[in-house]
Amino acid sequence: MKSGMQGKKWMQGVRETCAVGVAVFVVLGGFHGCAREEGKRGFVTLQDSTFMVNGRPFFPMAINYIAAVRAIGDSLWIGPSVNYATFDPNASSHARQLALLHADMELIKEMGFNTVRIVGFSEQAFERDSLFFAARNIVGSDTLIQLEKPGSYDRYLDAVSEMLDAVRAAGLRAILLTQVRAYRTIDDDHFARIADRFVNDTVILAYDLFNEPLYFDRPERPKYEARTILEHWRELVDAHAPNQLYTLGLTGIRETFEFDPNMLLVDFISYHPYEYEPDQVRNELRWYHNTIDVPWIIGETAIPADNDSVPYAEQRAFAEKTLLQSRACGAIGYSWWQYQDVKWGRFHADYMGVLNRDSVTRTASGALVNGTVKPVAEAIKKFDPWADPGECVCLPNYLNYSNGQVSKITGRLIDTDGKPITEGTIIAWTEEWNASYHTTSRADGRFELRAPVFLYHWMASATRHDMERGDCPPPAFTRVADGIPAFELGDIVLERLGFAE
Repeated sequence: MKSGMQGKKWMQGVRETCAVGVAVFVVLGGFHGCAREEGKRGFVTLQDSTFMVNGRPFFPMAINYIAAVRAIGDSLWIGPSVNYATFDPNASSHARQLALLHADMELIKEMGFNTVRIVGFSEQAFERDSLFFAARNIVGSDTLIQLEKPGSYDRYLDAVSEMLDAVRAAGLRAILLTQVRAYRTIDDDHFARIADRFVNDTVILAYDLFNEPLYFDRPERPKYEARTILEHWRELVDAHAPNQLYTLGLTGIRETFEFDPNMLLVDFISYHPYEYEPDQVRNELRWYHNTIDVPWIIGETAIPADNDSVPYAEQRAFAEKTLLQSRACGAIGYSWWQYQDVKWGRFHADYMGVLNRDSVTRTASGALVNGTVKPVAEAIKKFDPWADPGECVCLPNYLNYSNGQVSKITGRLIDTDGKPITEGTIIAWTEEWNASYHTTSRADGRFELRAPVFLYHWMASATRHDMERGDCPPPAFTRVADGIPAFELGDIVLERLGFAE
């Protein structure tokens, strides 16, 4: 096993530098190595690719929870997302919303989670002349809060403090998504204000500085620029949040082309694999196991279930299988997306919650929460992260999830010395860029990317290597023995990046 259960090669040497009572920060292989344990009591730390609290191992079993900034006049607070169904939807008061937040956190703990990843309370900040938040007011419409107005930041940070108190009261830890965008000094300052205020708060496990750069960071960046951005963020966190850990949310394999996971200056990576093709999540977990040298968790995953078109039992089975595969492949934490079903108008997103929107649930303290817990919560509660999870399974469709039969592109990835590159990533799109598929290279560097459509544009890269791209017009495809139109790209040479060492 490459990571997690048996530790990591990257921690060899780091352990030798850690000394009780001495602050040591080591950058080894491109990311943060270790931090002082003296004075860290109560905080979550990383040792030998395992989260630790007060000398005991800790496996984050997390749920993603959407919070919302609320405002009435000069009163500012944070409550449950407006997308969640609350027991008393007409109660917009500060006190009522805070009570609902506490009830949600209590239920999260009772369902078997020990950590909550909170999104929505910070990353919707945007810039006009200064920093604003879109907040929901008493009549249910949005209002803009200018944080730099006198007193606004104090009220906002007090609201964050109340939110963290709800997490603490339930006995949970928090991962906070703060969404610091590249080259935005105003975002740096916003993060610094939050981190400075809560620098000594042990309830914060980590800050997640940016969510899914593949989708939300534009324009396209070369790897050296992504590395430079992460170097700046590392300095930002070290300066303002030295007691908490630092992560980045990556969609999965496809981030390799820009935000190369083995080149990021983070404490751990949070991966977000989803089931767009058959068994895609378990297959991606296998790739992380084979390829990634940085500690990692599952930061988001789920399948939808409404107990009609998709039975609840299928959602629970997905959780059971991916929990085992995650741990077997080296994950040091697991997080489900998300807390409750929503009404965004897309089935895939609407029914991923652990809680549906039917009836009500009463917590142990007697608080009422709108919704009924789905059976997937049983998989979370029963999972033992310290039991032997078995092997990191390599499924039959590991190289081509959907095994498309319409077209394929083939070739070989090699380095500048002519040696094959294993587990390199190849992605291709249709001519209109409206559908894409990916695969990885075998031990001999060869790859075969199959698709249920005709492929046209392609890109190839590998961790710690540069990227090549090109086109393969369908008229140039030839039919081979299996009858599938194919385009042979030949040897694709990827240069190893010097700054990746």
